[in-house]
Amino acid sequence: MVMHELYVRFKAVTALHPDKIAIAKDKETTTFAALRDMAAAAAPLLAEAGVGHGRPLVVSSTNTAAVAANILATWALESFPVLVSPDAPTAHLDHAIDVSGAAALLATDGLNTLTPKQHTDDLPSEIGSVVFTSGSSGNPKGVMQSTANLMSGAARISDLFGYRPDDKILCPVSWTHDYGWGQLLSCLLQGTSMVLPALPSVQSLSDAIELHHPTILAGTPSVFAGMVYGISNIRSADLSSVRLVTSTGSHLLPELVSDLSVLLPNSKLYANYGLTETYRSCSLHPDDRDGREMSVGRALPGVTITAVDDSGTPVPHGTLGTLIHAGAGVCLGYLRDPDRTSELFFQMNAVRTGDIGMIDANGFVYLQGRKDRMIKTMDVQVALDAVERTLSASGLVTAVAVVTQPDKSLGRKIIAYAVLKNVEDGAALKQYARANLTKFQLPRSYHFPNALPRTPSGKVDYVTLSK
Repeated sequence: MVMHELYVRFKAVTALHPDKIAIAKDKETTTFAALRDMAAAAAPLLAEAGVGHGRPLVVSSTNTAAVAANILATWALESFPVLVSPDAPTAHLDHAIDVSGAAALLATDGLNTLTPKQHTDDLPSEIGSVVFTSGSSGNPKGVMQSTANLMSGAARISDLFGYRPDDKILCPVSWTHDYGWGQLLSCLLQGTSMVLPALPSVQSLSDAIELHHPTILAGTPSVFAGMVYGISNIRSADLSSVRLVTSTGSHLLPELVSDLSVLLPNSKLYANYGLTETYRSCSLHPDDRDGREMSVGRALPGVTITAVDDSGTPVPHGTLGTLIHAGAGVCLGYLRDPDRTSELFFQMNAVRTGDIGMIDANGFVYLQGRKDRMIKTMDVQVALDAVERTLSASGLVTAVAVVTQPDKSLGRKIIAYAVLKNVEDGAALKQYARANLTKFQLPRSYHFPNALPRTPSGKVDYVTLSK
């Protein structure tokens, strides 16, 4: 049987160190050889369900060794996994199943055989995976990444961060999220051991660190905020094994970076920027952070980041423009969605990120906000993400989001939702806003919930807040 190139790569990794731990979760450990055997056992069951030869498996489950084995088995059958958050709404999961023509669904409760929808078009033969976005602005998009991108992306990240043979990655992020998926690829394709928390909690993170001594923590700002500001015994735990912290998602506030460095004093922090559509785009090296705390770093090797104006012409250094990612990591497009694929591509092997930002003379990228988060109020253009950053810089909040509503006088009025560190600090936050925001940026009303609604991928759910 002809096997997918990604499975061949995994077998080669396993041959080098069969007895090395591939995945550890709670007190259970799975070696690379055991994971290979689990994949071999899963393959005939998937084939019986109809998976193989381009007919994919939808994966919508929590992170386990068994899930990793089924992903490997899907590759062994010359097909690819379609990753959907287990927290996604049923409508989003149904959409992914429908548009992918999947033969089976691997959910937290096990394997479910499906009746595949028949599609007449042919998909690209080089698909290695499809990761569905959170769908915060409509139907979720299935991002098709090529086998070559998955292979080279995992290798480039390993080289960039200087992964060592004895490193172990602690991954609290779902593999159905592009950043969590990247961590699993580092395990399967590069041979880096992975540690999984038993539960999605700060306490479980603390327990996993003390039990398995991971050297790398790959998380998101919300994960790190939970570690630093949440309620757990993590401050009494032995966290000395962690030497690297890698992050993606929203911007890391300087205060959070400082507090995290106190919690993990032996670690260095790499902040990353990228989209599901680009694998990784930029990284801020720890040695470059001082004086550039608001930067997302410089383009990764093989990547070019350019800021362009509305006509597509590059703008000078220090000038805001739409950021374009070209080169390594560019996806194949959106699964059976030609219109949005056409909107995505700027030119061959270059995509519009949808982010507004500027690039300085040394190549460091600074984000201003999402292009679709720019509004006009009182006839003045305002970046909502900039308002959020200012409110976050107050030091009074653990999370903040701003949305807008139509207003007959202003055009759009800004509304702030802030999770306060101390419940009595609402007035202080409003005072800080008046001192640090222009009259055009000022929120017209404030709400102080205990938490912000989140999409399945952990991002702020602006759609819910706007209702």
